[in-house]
Amino acid sequence: MPIVNIRDIGTVGVITDVAPWDLPPAALTDGMNFRATSGKIETVGGLRDASNGGLDDVIGHITQSTDLDKNSLWLLLGANTIKAFDGSRADSIGTDLTFPREFISPELWSTCQIGAMVFMNHPEWFPIYWEDRDAAVEQAKMLQWSPTESWEDKNYTCKVIRAHKNFLFALGMTEDGDVFSDKVRWSHPAEPNGIPYTWATPDEDPSSIAGYVSLGRGGAVVGAESLRDSFVIYSDEAVNVLDYTGDALGWRRRSVSTSAGLIGKEALVEVKGMHYFISRDDIMMFDGNQMQSLLHNKLRTRLAQSINNDARDKSWASHHATYNEIWFAIPEGESEFPNIAYVFNYRDGTWALRDLENPMRHGHFGNQATQFDERTWDGFGETEWDIPRASWHLAGDAPFSGVIYGADEDRVQNLDPQEPDVAPTSFVRRTDMPIGGMEGVTTITRVYPLIEGTSTVQLRFGSQQYAGDDVRWASDFIDFRPGTDRKIDIRTTGELHAYEVRMKGEGYFNLTGIDIEFSMAGAR
Repeated sequence: MPIVNIRDIGTVGVITDVAPWDLPPAALTDGMNFRATSGKIETVGGLRDASNGGLDDVIGHITQSTDLDKNSLWLLLGANTIKAFDGSRADSIGTDLTFPREFISPELWSTCQIGAMVFMNHPEWFPIYWEDRDAAVEQAKMLQWSPTESWEDKNYTCKVIRAHKNFLFALGMTEDGDVFSDKVRWSHPAEPNGIPYTWATPDEDPSSIAGYVSLGRGGAVVGAESLRDSFVIYSDEAVNVLDYTGDALGWRRRSVSTSAGLIGKEALVEVKGMHYFISRDDIMMFDGNQMQSLLHNKLRTRLAQSINNDARDKSWASHHATYNEIWFAIPEGESEFPNIAYVFNYRDGTWALRDLENPMRHGHFGNQATQFDERTWDGFGETEWDIPRASWHLAGDAPFSGVIYGADEDRVQNLDPQEPDVAPTSFVRRTDMPIGGMEGVTTITRVYPLIEGTSTVQLRFGSQQYAGDDVRWASDFIDFRPGTDRKIDIRTTGELHAYEVRMKGEGYFNLTGIDIEFSMAGAR
């Protein structure tokens, strides 16, 4: 009997925009909790509680900071507190501050970093900063407007704070009660690992090169990010670029788009000299001059149909550098915060989907918190000196130091753990697959799954009598034991065919292909 060899299933990923009968054999029409990379499908998913319980505050924003000694800490910005998290303990760094009140929307926090200085802002308060040295000693402080005035003295606030080179940028100003949603201010440049000494413009302080610009058309400013030597500002319906000139004018502005905009302040990430961001109805890539859709003929229809438009501004993006992925987290259905991640592998150009399980107000990728062994020489037992040698600084580090954390109410969740607290269900599905051509009816008699793994995998196969027809599954799911079983005997007849592979529980599987044995059953 003839055999169809389907190989490199992980090279295409999930595609919903193209009619499934027009897709190549390796394409998938649905799936969840998998990684499409290096020509194979890998099971992933689940959460691991990194904070080991609640932290007595609703976390709205999470970011990672690296000090000058390359030690890593995470900052948790919540409704009532700001904490430094070392992977096991969270210490307050905001005890010297007086919160104006409990922030109803802690996800509105924004952060940026210049050297060892971390800058933070909530639109209902004033900008603050923290020097990353010792979380047990250093406390966050209010940022000054000038040597003689604070932001509070000026009664100025901003929606978002960002950094580019040694400049701070305040996006979306409110000045003494007057709202200027399209206004962007920049500070005088900060000294290395310092703070800007003033935001006052040259007419107030002749030694300053701080300034501002009102962008005009395009709506309110939403977010911004560095792109090589330029600073790109995203509004509701426009994209503007500021190029640093270094002359008396300081910055040269150019308009790139008057139609594409940013969906939310955190829905933007820079990766290897490119911007990736979520717009109103697409996910885009921007090189500083031109934009390109990443979802066209991929998952754009699914995004448009499933996103919660009332909460879309809560979407966020994060670069999972360990696996060359960008996670675009979207609120779907009636969720108020992102609960599904569209995962783009920029090395292979594939899309996958992840169930975040719980709504995540924010997510961020960074280095795992540096762990130090504080014991003295006398604290080590005799047997511990016999372990293999390693540097003191690296002792205890994981093979891959990167981690992606999510803000889940009052907990910090590892969004991509090797050992989740509760094993998720992973599945991939393909429907409307012609075998032997659309002009004939075929019968599948035997399949050879090319799967490696540690646990039992479940598969089922079915057929459709015409394009778009409901799948008639030949049986319920059939158990397949990788490394033990070789084939599955099945009998299903139709013009088109379908399969689904799933796993729930401990273990993993890698799927690279399927060999399908069939016979012609007739012509139409």
